[in-house]
Amino acid sequence: MKFVVMCLMIFLNAGDAHERFVFSGSPDYECFQDLHDPDWDPCPFPDLVRRMEEANAGNIGSIFELGLMYLEGAGTRRNVEKAVRLIESAAIQGYKDAQKKMEFFFMNGLEGVLEKDNKKAEYWRRMLDT
Repeated sequence: MKFVVMCLMIFLNAGDAHERFVFSGSPDYECFQDLHDPDWDPCPFPDLVRRMEEANAGNIGSIFELGLMYLEGAGTRRNVEKAVRLIESAAIQGYKDAQKKMEFFFMNGLEGVLEKDNKKAEYWRRMLDT
């Protein structure tokens, strides 16, 4: 029951006037319809809720980890655009693992979301040295 209430509270907060890291218009709580979907992985969902709460509280590591969850589709639907926004947010705030990931994204490109860009990859490489 506590888990359902927590999901409901976070779901209802999705309409707050200020945008949170994890909500951008449409909530990611499709878990209730998707529990019978063979591609849905409900096991990491409590971790997703915890990461969302920590990210909304400003924990940079959780912002990065949440981005990885969206990138991999771990506990939520895969959303590469949202993953990049979260990872970039953590990178801008100085989180080194996020900066490495941004460098990697620009060195290789990312599924039609980010084009390969050596200048931007170099920028993130230099950020790692600071």
